[in-house]
Amino acid sequence: MEEKDTKKTKKKPIIIGAVAAVVVVAVVCVLLFSNKAIRATTMRMLRMEGTVNLEENGKIKTVREDLRLKNGNAVNTEAASLCSIGLDDTKIVTMNEVSRAEFSQKGKALELNLTKGSLYFEVSKKLASDESFEIQTSTMVVGIRGTSGYVSCDEEGHEYVLTTDGSVHVIGKNPNTGEVKEIDVPAGSKIIVYLYDDRTVDSIMFALEPVTEDEIPEFVIARLQENEELLDKVVNDTGWSKPVIMGEEESEPEDTSEEEKAEETTEVTEETTEEVTEEVEEVTEPEPEPTPAPRNTLPEGVVRNADGTYTLADGTVFDPNFYRNKYGDLAGMSDEELLNHFLTYGKTEARSANQAEQDKKDAEEAAKQAQQNAHDDDDDDDSSSGGSSGGSSGGTGTGGGQPTATYTTDGNGQVLDASGDPMGAYSNGTYTAITDVSYTLPFEVDGNSIDSWSKFNFSVDAIGASVSKGGTTITKTANNGALSVSYGQGQTFESNIEAWMQEPYTDADTDKQYAIRLSSDNNQTCYIAEDGSVLVR
Repeated sequence: MEEKDTKKTKKKPIIIGAVAAVVVVAVVCVLLFSNKAIRATTMRMLRMEGTVNLEENGKIKTVREDLRLKNGNAVNTEAASLCSIGLDDTKIVTMNEVSRAEFSQKGKALELNLTKGSLYFEVSKKLASDESFEIQTSTMVVGIRGTSGYVSCDEEGHEYVLTTDGSVHVIGKNPNTGEVKEIDVPAGSKIIVYLYDDRTVDSIMFALEPVTEDEIPEFVIARLQENEELLDKVVNDTGWSKPVIMGEEESEPEDTSEEEKAEETTEVTEETTEEVTEEVEEVTEPEPEPTPAPRNTLPEGVVRNADGTYTLADGTVFDPNFYRNKYGDLAGMSDEELLNHFLTYGKTEARSANQAEQDKKDAEEAAKQAQQNAHDDDDDDDSSSGGSSGGSSGGTGTGGGQPTATYTTDGNGQVLDASGDPMGAYSNGTYTAITDVSYTLPFEVDGNSIDSWSKFNFSVDAIGASVSKGGTTITKTANNGALSVSYGQGQTFESNIEAWMQEPYTDADTDKQYAIRLSSDNNQTCYIAEDGSVLVR
């Protein structure tokens, strides 16, 4: 009986061992057949050269090829090193030496934060509508849908993107001012991001410029040379020369005209040849390396003139000194930054490129105003006639702060109406009517337009009188001097007192001058600049 039990007991490990073997085989098969699926949904180290470190939860880990990266990991490369990371089957990033990047994956959303150095990205298949892939730096977010390119945080503190095929969408952000701007960067171009913390408008500037084969970073050249399929795609999108990128020929063939001329010259004596050779050697001694040209080179078709102006591709002459002085919000910008501002924003904002263009606009506006004045005179012949009624006509005004009537003086400061009768006195921008009420309104005296926020007074106007500039309108709401300011997107400021500043107020943060100051019951103050911009504190 005991012997029978012993036999039964010995069979159990044999059966268990067989089952375990089957399970092991099944697991191996599953791993083999599902290996591709694992690679498609995880981030892995594909290639390493030199010294590469992995940061996980604040600790440095040993890195090996095929190592799986986790959400939140950061990778560092040291000098003379690089690594390639497969984000999935269709997305690969290759980090340059002395670089650091943090990786984040949430479902189908991939984010890579480049904190130092540079990297090359390649997305071989366009992303689905529910996928996203972004590379972030301290100043921008690069949105990638199915393209390749290079992102760099260079030694000078400038961050830029070079697109090698397709197009990327770049969102610039200034963390100090909160301003955000967006731009698309096509293949064969790069965008440099500049930040300015001394202003709230245009605190972000983009310099978009084409890139030639000679300007492609060596790191990018190496990536293209090792992937011919990608290189063909890049060449097709950018128009770059494949032989030049592969190093098979120079981008600019040397000029052999001088050599041909030398062959045609007559033979000289050996002594003369030696003398010439010595002279040539003296002339061709190595010269100091020139200072590298600034990164923000001129846009295509733009020429810098000897007088400091620029001639644009359409023939327009852009004068940076005029532009800087005319538009105070751009003070402090360099000539090339002003040029980029005009090309990007100035044209759409109807800003003038030079003094002659501005003079033409002023003349056209003056002609329109003269025509409007003549029309107003025809509609209301007595609008500017006689004593205090003339003052009231000037005092009513119209929205926009434009001249409402034209007057002349007799040479002694007396303002005359259309009939030549005296209406009052005019001096230093203030019109005093015969009724002894002194105020300044938008009108013309001897052809000089009086149109200034700081000199506009509603004291003799009826309720509802208003004046506007730059999208901001001030309206008189009560006889006690109460005013209502409408500005921005439907914003308003209600003032309980008429408080026009005698001297301009300069904001310490923006260095901008304001001509009007209004107060309210809740201790807020509204400042209004000459251009109509509003500051409420």
